[in-house]
Amino acid sequence: MNLRAILKIIGFLLLLIGLFMLTGTPFSLYYGGDDIPALLKSGLDTFLVGLFLWVTNKNDRGEEITKRNVYLIVSAGWIFASLFGFLSLILEKVTDKFFLTNFIGLIH
Repeated sequence: MNLRAILKIIGFLLLLIGLFMLTGTPFSLYYGGDDIPALLKSGLDTFLVGLFLWVTNKNDRGEEITKRNVYLIVSAGWIFASLFGFLSLILEKVTDKFFLTNFIGLIH
């Protein structure tokens, strides 16, 4: 298993996700949202973790990626994208409201 290549690809994916998370900040500024610190922190944290993983594993041995590695990359990519995407909601503390409204919607 080529772990360095897998971490390099996951790092690049997180780097792109972090950049796209930062694109919401100008819209929040324009519309006067109060979630700007959470958007900036989560976007920068995601970008920096991705940059760290990508740079530290940049010099992999160039081994071929097998089908098993691809399954791991896709699975880990979805897991990391979900966790880091949820980071802004955790920082903004809207999770209680989100789950409460969905729970009440299930009851009625």
